[in-house]
Amino acid sequence: MKDQAKTKELLVSDLADQRQGVEPKICRTQNDRKSISLIFLGFAVGLFSWIMEAAMHTIVFQDGNYIAQVFFPDRHELWMRLLIVFCFISFGVYSQLTITKRRRAEEALRAERDMLELLTGNMSVGIATISKDFRTIYANKILKGIFGDVEGKVCYRAYNKRDKICPGCGIEEVFRNGADQVVHEQKGRDRDGNTIWSQIIASPIREGNGNIDSALEVVVPITERKAAEEAMRESEMRLKNAQAVGHMGDWEYEVSTKKISWSDEVFNLYKRDPSLGPPTVEEEATYYLPEDTKRLREYGRRAIEEGESFDYDVRVKLPGGKSAYMMGFMRPIKDESGRVVKLSGTIQDITERKKSEHKLLDYQRQLRNLTAELSRVEEKERREIATELHDRIGQALAMSKIKVSQLEESLSASDFCPSIKTVRELLDQAIQDIRNLTFEISSPILYELGLEEAVDWLVEQMQRQYGMQINFTCYRQPKPLEDEIRFVLFKAVRELLINVAKHAQTKKATLSIKREGKSVRIEVMDKGIGFDISKLDMHISKAIGFGLFSIRERLNRLGGGLNVQSGPGKGTQITINAPVKIV
Repeated sequence: MKDQAKTKELLVSDLADQRQGVEPKICRTQNDRKSISLIFLGFAVGLFSWIMEAAMHTIVFQDGNYIAQVFFPDRHELWMRLLIVFCFISFGVYSQLTITKRRRAEEALRAERDMLELLTGNMSVGIATISKDFRTIYANKILKGIFGDVEGKVCYRAYNKRDKICPGCGIEEVFRNGADQVVHEQKGRDRDGNTIWSQIIASPIREGNGNIDSALEVVVPITERKAAEEAMRESEMRLKNAQAVGHMGDWEYEVSTKKISWSDEVFNLYKRDPSLGPPTVEEEATYYLPEDTKRLREYGRRAIEEGESFDYDVRVKLPGGKSAYMMGFMRPIKDESGRVVKLSGTIQDITERKKSEHKLLDYQRQLRNLTAELSRVEEKERREIATELHDRIGQALAMSKIKVSQLEESLSASDFCPSIKTVRELLDQAIQDIRNLTFEISSPILYELGLEEAVDWLVEQMQRQYGMQINFTCYRQPKPLEDEIRFVLFKAVRELLINVAKHAQTKKATLSIKREGKSVRIEVMDKGIGFDISKLDMHISKAIGFGLFSIRERLNRLGGGLNVQSGPGKGTQITINAPVKIV
């Protein structure tokens, strides 16, 4: 134990010597020499007292033998002088030991302060000792760097620019109640007047009898942490406001504990009292329809086992018999080992959007019905106009042609024959134009002979009008069709053949009509330039025309469909399907 104490004393002495810039061994040698000098001084004073006492003895007792008194005193004188010398030597030794001990203590204290400065400097922590009158006894470099030279100054004035003790002061709590440790956060100003935050740790410094002599104050700068916390609070507030505006909340599910956590907005969306806390897994299932619960649990299983993410729509049952549509997102969160430990996601109220979608679908359905009704009315009007052209104007022109022919025969030698011939030719042209116009408006063949014959007539017209080569194949199975479907199919074939003639940059096309089960299948193919299938809607609206787009919509409404296959440089194949009439 003595060796350990001696080693510790030497180490402390070394720290003090190093702080003073002196080699430790040299410093100890100098201190030892000082100690020996004081001992020799005590011995010299004792020897001087010996000589002076011998001189006084010779004078007082008039003993002329001074030398004998110095070197050969009697026994009584010898012991007295030895005692005097011993006292002086002992006083010198005691004084030296006291001075050395005090000096070593001071050096140890300085060394410990230097070590404390070094440690707290690396930790960027301020250290101060505060007296009972709240004056700073000691402050380390870090604290001085923050608040300036505060030693000897009242702490609340030096640190916080106050005229009285700071509210919630930990030092006051230590002095008043004797608390072993008080931790609190405090707002103040640094030496430049900037606002700063500090965490104050106050502890008592006690005397040997246990009474509090002063207090130790540890000052930890937390301004950056406070700024980060404030930024986090502002971010959370903005997120909360955004969620409230967007009717969106976030949730989490701990895989190990099976606990659910909700944000404030989720409680609002589900109309659940926040004081109840988030629901359990079983409670949450009561908010959904059984089929939705089954689907969500399957998504959760796959997210945990396979690491998949999911988007989903769900209908939520709310208190009071109400319901809401929600759109959710689910994603897994993995730990360092890649194991899924948590599911996280968002939920958003899309009830208003769903209502708008339903209204839009209703409007679209009404629009389709209105379009179909307009098409039926249009076709009816067309048939009536075609009938009028054929039955009235066509018949009148035919009768006129007969009368002109009879007139021409009766005036065969007349000078009017050339004029009459011209009139007859004009009547022939008018009759042909009326016939073509009748078929253009509404083909009588379509309703009188059927779709195949009407398409056959159309092929002849297209070949004659556009110079096309159309390979038409018709399978003669029974194809009973309702008038509306028959009209739509005929119009679709006409639109497709015109599209080939105008846009495919080819004069060759293949057309086929056949029955497949309960539907009629029509295919129109060409080896033209084709087009990008991804731009089908734009292609139909701009190239093929709005008519075919309308036909596709009508076919969908009637239970049919239109399919397009094409590619740049690969030609085009368009397939039309329509249901036959069950007889």
